[in-house]
Amino acid sequence: MFGNDFEEDFIMRQIKNLIDAAVKLVCNVDTTAQFRREMENDALANRLIERAQNGNINEAENRLYSEAESHDPAALRAGLAFYAFLNDMDDDFLAAHDFSREEIQDGIRHLMQAYDMQDMAGLFLA
Repeated sequence: MFGNDFEEDFIMRQIKNLIDAAVKLVCNVDTTAQFRREMENDALANRLIERAQNGNINEAENRLYSEAESHDPAALRAGLAFYAFLNDMDDDFLAAHDFSREEIQDGIRHLMQAYDMQDMAGLFLA
């Protein structure tokens, strides 16, 4: 009855809720909109998003993981901005570039795990 669209919307909401909570707790920013404005001048976030816009999502994600190995909080913030950007993309864009909502979820889990925050991700992602 509801089909795949309902499931995709649910996954999108899960991802959005996790990013909203992480932004509030980790970045001490009240709203995701405020966070996005703050991240507009972030060099790493902009590089990741630019690569994703050009269709190189997997390459951008690999770069993010490499940056996250340093446990620099800036990489966590950039990663949250990157995954928020991806979550805003439509399914056709993701599919055209060999990516999916499930991979966004997995990427957030991986990122949060790199910062010992996997329990927080587990609260929001099934």
